[in-house]
Amino acid sequence: MWLIVPLVFVVLPLGFAVVLGAFGALGSGGIEYAVDLSKIHGQVSAHYSTNTQLPSTLAVLALDPETLIDPWGAQYRYEIDPDGRHYTITTAGRDGAWDTGDDFSTTKDAASPY
Repeated sequence: MWLIVPLVFVVLPLGFAVVLGAFGALGSGGIEYAVDLSKIHGQVSAHYSTNTQLPSTLAVLALDPETLIDPWGAQYRYEIDPDGRHYTITTAGRDGAWDTGDDFSTTKDAASPY
């Protein structure tokens, strides 16, 4: 019991704060980006498990079309790494323009459940 209390009241809140802080640069859209990313990753991982390759585009996945649009109205950029297992999801950020200072990217491993 004494080991559980620190876990619940100290470790988990700190972990949650780190995750929110990582997306803090995105402002109010950071949480929506994280939720979209989680949904996308789940579908990409399932596709990878079934087909042993990444989907060619996000459009082939069973995702709500709104999930493919970032919090500021731009479509997410999906890029497959040369290793064929990792992929990157990028948002254009608040300004809606690509390749500017507020773009934010996350690279994921399709074989990883997280």
